[in-house]
Amino acid sequence: MDLNINSPAYYKNIYGVDDEVYWMCRDIAAFVKNKRYSDIVDIVGISPVVAPKELLVNGQWKEEIKYDLKFKLVSVRNQIDFDKYISSNADGKCKLIVGNILKSIKSISRKAKIDYTLFENDLLEFLKYTMDDVLN
Repeated sequence: MDLNINSPAYYKNIYGVDDEVYWMCRDIAAFVKNKRYSDIVDIVGISPVVAPKELLVNGQWKEEIKYDLKFKLVSVRNQIDFDKYISSNADGKCKLIVGNILKSIKSISRKAKIDYTLFENDLLEFLKYTMDDVLN
Protein backbone atom coordinates (compact mmCIF):
# COMPACT_ATOMS: atom_id res chain seq x y z
CA MET A 1 0.00 0.00 0.00
CA ASP A 2 1.21 3.47 -0.77
CA LEU A 3 0.77 5.57 2.36
CA ASN A 4 1.38 9.27 1.81
CA ILE A 5 1.56 11.11 5.13
CA ASN A 6 1.72 14.87 4.90
CA SER A 7 3.26 17.20 7.44
CA PRO A 8 0.57 18.53 9.79
CA ALA A 9 -1.61 21.11 8.04
CA TYR A 10 -1.55 24.63 9.52
CA TYR A 11 1.21 23.69 12.01
CA LYS A 12 3.84 23.32 9.28
CA ASN A 13 2.99 26.78 7.91
CA ILE A 14 3.67 28.40 11.30
CA TYR A 15 6.32 26.18 12.90
CA GLY A 16 7.89 24.35 9.96
CA VAL A 17 8.50 20.63 9.62
CA ASP A 18 9.68 18.56 12.59
CA ASP A 19 12.54 16.36 11.37
CA GLU A 20 11.72 13.45 13.68
CA VAL A 21 8.09 13.36 12.54
CA TYR A 22 9.10 13.69 8.89
CA TRP A 23 11.57 10.82 9.00
CA MET A 24 9.24 8.58 11.00
CA CYS A 25 6.50 9.13 8.40
CA ARG A 26 8.94 8.27 5.59
CA ASP A 27 9.96 5.10 7.43
CA ILE A 28 6.31 4.12 7.91
CA ALA A 29 5.57 4.72 4.22
CA ALA A 30 8.54 2.57 3.22
CA PHE A 31 7.51 -0.16 5.67
CA VAL A 32 3.96 -0.52 4.30
CA LYS A 33 4.96 0.01 0.64
CA ASN A 34 4.98 -3.70 -0.25
CA LYS A 35 2.16 -4.73 2.06
CA ARG A 36 -1.43 -5.32 0.99
CA TYR A 37 -4.20 -4.34 3.38
CA SER A 38 -7.03 -3.93 0.85
CA ASP A 39 -8.08 -5.32 -2.50
CA ILE A 40 -9.85 -2.11 -3.52
CA VAL A 41 -7.49 0.64 -2.25
CA ASP A 42 -3.79 0.94 -3.09
CA ILE A 43 -3.10 4.55 -2.08
CA VAL A 44 -4.04 6.33 1.15
CA GLY A 45 -3.18 9.98 1.67
CA ILE A 46 -3.24 11.20 5.26
CA SER A 47 -3.15 14.88 6.19
CA PRO A 48 -3.05 15.43 9.94
CA VAL A 49 -4.42 18.82 11.00
CA VAL A 50 -2.80 20.64 13.91
CA ALA A 51 -4.60 23.98 14.19
CA PRO A 52 -5.89 26.13 17.07
CA LYS A 53 -9.47 25.53 18.22
CA GLU A 54 -10.59 29.01 17.15
CA LEU A 55 -9.75 28.17 13.53
CA LEU A 56 -11.49 24.81 13.76
CA VAL A 57 -14.72 26.26 15.18
CA ASN A 58 -14.73 28.81 12.36
CA GLY A 59 -14.96 25.90 9.94
CA GLN A 60 -11.36 25.94 8.77
CA TRP A 61 -9.26 22.77 8.54
CA LYS A 62 -12.29 20.47 8.66
CA GLU A 63 -11.91 16.74 8.94
CA GLU A 64 -12.81 14.97 5.71
CA ILE A 65 -12.57 11.74 3.80
CA LYS A 66 -12.49 11.56 0.01
CA TYR A 67 -12.82 8.26 -1.82
CA ASP A 68 -11.80 7.80 -5.44
CA LEU A 69 -12.18 4.05 -5.74
CA LYS A 70 -11.86 4.23 -9.52
CA PHE A 71 -8.20 5.09 -8.90
CA LYS A 72 -7.97 2.95 -5.71
CA LEU A 73 -7.29 6.13 -3.73
CA VAL A 74 -8.56 7.52 -0.42
CA SER A 75 -7.52 10.76 1.26
CA VAL A 76 -8.17 11.49 4.91
CA ARG A 77 -7.83 14.61 7.01
CA ASN A 78 -8.13 14.25 10.81
CA GLN A 79 -7.36 16.71 13.56
CA ILE A 80 -4.83 16.44 16.38
CA ASP A 81 -5.21 18.56 19.51
CA PHE A 82 -3.15 21.71 18.83
CA ASP A 83 -2.17 22.47 22.43
CA LYS A 84 -1.13 18.88 23.10
CA TYR A 85 0.93 18.76 19.89
CA ILE A 86 2.83 22.01 20.33
CA SER A 87 3.61 21.24 23.97
CA SER A 88 4.94 17.75 23.15
CA ASN A 89 8.56 16.82 22.62
CA ALA A 90 9.62 15.04 19.42
CA ASP A 91 8.69 11.59 20.75
CA GLY A 92 5.28 12.85 21.86
CA LYS A 93 4.64 14.44 18.46
CA CYS A 94 5.57 11.19 16.72
CA LYS A 95 3.14 9.26 18.92
CA LEU A 96 0.36 11.77 18.23
CA ILE A 97 0.98 11.39 14.49
CA VAL A 98 0.86 7.59 14.76
CA GLY A 99 -2.42 7.88 16.66
CA ASN A 100 -3.71 10.09 13.85
CA ILE A 101 -2.59 7.58 11.21
CA LEU A 102 -4.39 4.77 13.02
CA LYS A 103 -7.52 6.89 13.49
CA SER A 104 -7.44 7.77 9.79
CA ILE A 105 -7.04 4.18 8.62
CA LYS A 106 -9.75 2.99 11.00
CA SER A 107 -12.15 5.65 9.72
CA ILE A 108 -11.86 4.34 6.14
CA SER A 109 -11.34 0.66 6.88
CA ARG A 110 -14.94 -0.43 6.36
CA LYS A 111 -15.65 1.29 3.04
CA ALA A 112 -12.09 0.80 1.73
CA LYS A 113 -12.12 -2.83 2.91
CA ILE A 114 -8.82 -2.36 4.75
CA ASP A 115 -7.73 -5.02 7.23
CA TYR A 116 -7.39 -2.51 10.05
CA THR A 117 -6.33 -5.04 12.69
CA LEU A 118 -3.45 -6.27 10.54
CA PHE A 119 -2.42 -2.68 9.73
CA GLU A 120 -2.54 -1.63 13.39
CA ASN A 121 -0.55 -4.67 14.53
CA ASP A 122 2.06 -4.23 11.80
CA LEU A 123 2.50 -0.52 12.48
CA LEU A 124 2.72 -0.80 16.26
CA GLU A 125 5.14 -3.72 16.03
CA PHE A 126 7.30 -1.84 13.49
CA LEU A 127 7.50 1.23 15.74
CA LYS A 128 7.67 -0.76 18.99
CA TYR A 129 4.66 1.18 20.30
CA THR A 130 1.55 0.04 22.12
CA MET A 131 -1.96 1.45 21.71
CA ASP A 132 -1.52 3.16 25.08
CA ASP A 133 1.44 5.07 23.60
CA VAL A 134 -0.58 6.52 20.74
CA LEU A 135 -4.05 7.18 22.10
CA ASN A 136 -4.85 10.86 21.58
